[in-house]
Amino acid sequence: MKFAFVMVGWLGTANNSRVFLKMIQNPDNHFLIPLEGKYYLCHGECYHLCDYRGQQTPKGPNELFNYTHSSLCNVIERCFVVLKAH
Repeated sequence: MKFAFVMVGWLGTANNSRVFLKMIQNPDNHFLIPLEGKYYLCHGECYHLCDYRGQQTPKGPNELFNYTHSSLCNVIERCFVVLKAH
């Protein structure tokens, strides 16, 4: 996993879109616009893995997407826990 940009230290409560807009509007942040075909994955709502436990492989493209998206969200959450601990 490669982090292109990490923003920490937001005070108080804010939704993802507010934090993202403030971050890209400030030129001091040096936010990089992604290359064509590339995207930024931002923290957001994640699917619950408990819905998939005890089941076999996901059925259909939507279930497969939900499962892989949830797994990726869990990896990102663990990365932030480790980063915050340091």
